[in-house]
Amino acid sequence: MAASRRDYGSGTVSFDPKRNRWVGRVWVRPTIGKARRLQVSAKTQRECERRVKELRLRAAEEVNRRSSPILADWLEEWLERKQADLSPKTQGQYARSARFWTELIGTCRLSELAARLISDCLETCTASRSAQMHRAMLRASLNDAMAEDLLDANPAERARAPKHVAKPKTILAPEEVARLVELEPNRVYRALWAFLALQGARPFAEAVPLSWSELEASEGLLWFRGAKTESGRRRRPIDPRLIPLLEDARQPGSDLVFPSESGTRLEESNVRRAWRRAVKRAEASPVTLYSLRAFAASEMARAGTDRITAAGLLGHANPSVTARFYEVSREQDLADAMKRRTR
Repeated sequence: MAASRRDYGSGTVSFDPKRNRWVGRVWVRPTIGKARRLQVSAKTQRECERRVKELRLRAAEEVNRRSSPILADWLEEWLERKQADLSPKTQGQYARSARFWTELIGTCRLSELAARLISDCLETCTASRSAQMHRAMLRASLNDAMAEDLLDANPAERARAPKHVAKPKTILAPEEVARLVELEPNRVYRALWAFLALQGARPFAEAVPLSWSELEASEGLLWFRGAKTESGRRRRPIDPRLIPLLEDARQPGSDLVFPSESGTRLEESNVRRAWRRAVKRAEASPVTLYSLRAFAASEMARAGTDRITAAGLLGHANPSVTARFYEVSREQDLADAMKRRTR
């Protein structure tokens, strides 16, 4: 009867007459990387077999180490691969998520990850939105690990992140927006605040990088194109009331509609600081810069603009997004509506 084939890593023991010693060899064949052979020797066969047994254990540990990397190493490698495919904003978000996981369970091997462990980590997040972002990033990275046969299943799929509870949206009143624009001493930021409030453009994806050469003249209006998605790149008309402000912010030698003092593109951090100063100066409600987009949408709703047209003006491919996220009634609007009903 033929002898059965030995398993990989079981090792062999043989006598070497040239060296007058027993020699044991064990092959290490990891999932990743090339196979290599480890070797030991001894004066007696029994001693050599004992050393081969120890060598097999070390080989098994090495196979496990190479085939199932620790999470910190995998995330670092994964981010390097993905960098070219991610926007700068997403790169920053993924880098923060990678630090979150590395600090908590970075030394765990991928094979040791479990849904309960991941859920416990997510419970430490102070904000539910952050927890969801961290889970999404880990899930994407572990999906790629599965594609490379480093995992059989993705534990992040079964992990639970705290549910996000949306906070009530604060919509600026028209008089607050008027003060923000009127009291702004910088002509570029003054034009930018007005553009965001009247157009509802996305601050950093559409407004800040906008250039004069991209504007199109048609039907007595200037038009610009959105930039978030391909479906959102439809033409949108610019409110004629903005033209004087945009012309006043124009800087010779720069093609940007909203240039910095040196004629280059505005830095996001500088814009956010300028916005916080503007809100404080105008004594307006403490809202983010993106709230001007919500203000524009709510003004369209108040003016009776139908949902499909409002979606087109805001650059939404799906009108339901406009209704869900931006048509928010102010308390004053609710009060006025009730007064009209009781007249």
